[in-house]
Formats: sequence, C-alpha cells, structure tokens
Amino acid sequence: MRALLTSVLVLLLGSMISLAQDTSYETFNAIRLENSSNPGAFVTLTAPTATTSYTLIMPASGPTASGSWSFSANSSGDAMSWFETPTGAANQVGFFTGTNAVVSTSNLTWTQASQQLGVNSTLPGAMLTLSKTGVTPSASKSMTLSNTMTSAVSTTKTLLSLDASGSMASGSTVTGLNVTVAGGTNNYAALFNGGRIGIGTTTPNTRLDIAGSYSVREYNYTGALSNTNNDFSFVAGNDQSFIRVGTARTVETIFNGFAGGVNGKFLTIYNATGSMIRLAHESTVSTSTNRISAPGGIDVLVPSTAAYQLVYSETDQRWIIPYVGGGNGNWQGYKDVEATLTNGTTGMPTANASYIRVTTGDNQPKYEVSLEDGTAIGQFLVVENFGPKNIEFTGTNFQIHAADQVLSLGNSILFIWNGAKWIQVAEAQN
Repeated sequence: MRALLTSVLVLLLGSMISLAQDTSYETFNAIRLENSSNPGAFVTLTAPTATTSYTLIMPASGPTASGSWSFSANSSGDAMSWFETPTGAANQVGFFTGTNAVVSTSNLTWTQASQQLGVNSTLPGAMLTLSKTGVTPSASKSMTLSNTMTSAVSTTKTLLSLDASGSMASGSTVTGLNVTVAGGTNNYAALFNGGRIGIGTTTPNTRLDIAGSYSVREYNYTGALSNTNNDFSFVAGNDQSFIRVGTARTVETIFNGFAGGVNGKFLTIYNATGSMIRLAHESTVSTSTNRISAPGGIDVLVPSTAAYQLVYSETDQRWIIPYVGGGNGNWQGYKDVEATLTNGTTGMPTANASYIRVTTGDNQPKYEVSLEDGTAIGQFLVVENFGPKNIEFTGTNFQIHAADQVLSLGNSILFIWNGAKWIQVAEAQN
C-alpha cells in the first residue's frame, strides 16, 4: 500500500512539473496523503460530487515571514495564495491588519464567562469612534445603552460610568464629557427625563442638587435703546439670564415687555445706563405674552447700579417680578440729583430722583421750578435749595402751604405723591 501511494505521489509531482512545459492531466477519484511517521493519520483529497469543477494553482513561492501559514483562494480558477493563520490568546478578539492578515491583541478582549468587552489603549487620540452618515430617517440613534437587570436585594446599578483621572502636567485640561449638537431647529445637548442630578454630591435630594457655587455669565448689552422699548430682546430670544444694560443714557428708559419668555426662565436686569430704567406694569403696547406683571400693579423703577430679577410664568403668560421688601408701593428706587437753574421755569426730574439739590443763578431775585408727576402712589420727594437765590414752585400738580411756595436758601421741603398731586408733608429750615 505504501509503495503504491509513493508511486502515486511521484506520478502527481511529475505531472505538476510537466504542466510548466505542457498541459497534461492524470485523473483520480481521490488522493490520500498519509503521515509517514503515523500511517493512521492522513488527509484525503476527494473530487466534488457536484458538477462544479475547481482549478487550484499553487503559489509560485512560499511566505516571506515566519509564522503559521495556509493556502487560500477567492474563487474557482484563481491562483492560491498564502494566508497567515490567525494567532492570539484566549479571550482576545481577532481583527484584520491587512487584506489577508488577522491578528489579536490584549487591548481588545471578550470574556464569555462574564460577557464583558474590554478595550484599552495607551496611545493619544480617540479610542472609540461612532459615526453615522447618509440620509437620516425620521428617528436615528448612534448608540443605545440599556440595563434592565433586576435584583431582589439592595444594590447599585450604573448605566454609564466615566473616569478621566490620572496625573497630568500643570496647565492641562481634563474633560469628562464634551457634547456639541447643531443643525436642528431644536438642539438639545442632553435630556434627563427621570431621576435627580447631583453636582458635587452622590446623593441629590432634588431634581438638581448642587453642592457648591454656580454662576450665570453676564451679557453686556451696549446696543441701541429707545425711550420706550416694546417686546425687547437684548440678545436672540433673550437667551442670556443676566443682562447688564450698559448703553449710556441721559433720560429714563422704559421697557414695556421682553421677548423669549418660557416656563420658569429667569431674567436679571442690571442697570448700568447712568439713568433710570422703568419696567412698565401690564403695558398694552407690548404683546400680551411679553408683558410684565409687577407687585401692587405699579411700575418698577430700577435706579442706576441697581438690578431686578424677573421670572416667567407659563400659566400667567407674563414676566413676574418676585416681591421683596415691605408694603404696597415699596418698589421705587431713586437717586440724588443736582439741578442747576438759569432763567425761566425749570422742571424737576422727579422720575429719576427722590432728593433734588437745587442750585440757582445770581441774576434774578428768584427762580421758578415745576414738578413732574410722580411715578407711584406713596413716592417721596425732597427738594433742597442750595441758593444763592430763592426758588418758587409753580404749576397745578402740587399742594403746598402758601408761605412755603417760595423756598429760601438752605431750606428744604418734603412731598408725597398721592396719585394726582404732590402733597407737602413737612418743611425744614436751617
């Protein structure tokens, strides 16, 4: 038997050599190759039973690198090529390093017993990249994480854990999560539809629990302002919560309403104009959903360097000014004003001041002053004459003792606004 097999092999090899010179064929039903040291171990090459035939062309040369190699062919009639047999260790995941090269590494593992995938790297750059391109259907997700395991005992279940620790050089920046979204009508960086969020704490007690300070960045508005501003937006949709109004103004600025109101949104107005800001109560010249509702139904005056905060009520469809301080009418804020008189009648800027120091010229026996109407019932006004000449109050919107209508040098007078007139409360003399 062995002699016969040897003869067959010699005949086969001889036929293969002759193919290089001329084509000839020797037909066998099967070829059996035995292990010379263990005759019981053999390989049998058998022709296919189907009608398909195959032509195997052996490689012209052997592999150029050490390792374990096999033959491969892509289709019938193709020449055979060498293929490096995959190598690796238990639990390692194989991957292609070339067209016909598969290897594995300890950086990429799969543990079947615990059903865990392990990926690690010591090199810079992204370790995992997920990308989806093409036309997006009605709903599209790049990645879904789900943990629906149950437990009969108290335990802790974490869906995603991020750890960006490790010693870094001075000046380094470590970011645990960086999210950028754009392109949509509505762009949401994150949606949290259940549970509580803790910042600086692992046991949040409210929907958002911050153990430490937090800040809202200032938006410095120095754009144009009119005397009266309706449905105003300092920045697109008023999407900043702390607005410094820094436009230089010499007269009062009225806001009748603000755009961009959404449920629970805060808007803090800091007056850096140099003049009074008025937040008008329920002004009908603004869109109803942009109007301001102030306590007591009166306008709120924000003096220079002061600030007021508004919050939007979805139910009332209004900007609400939270109530602070004492009783009704305790919402005006005023500043000291110096008024210099020359000739004729001069109106006192009572909308911007609660204490007016009047300085007169010296070319007339007395100087006339008139009072603007008050801004809210209960508003106080003090006028003091710094001279050198007397001043006389004129007009019909005040009620004063006849003897006090002329205010001499060094004297002052106190008024209160009753909604129709300034009523004299007291006079102080030096």
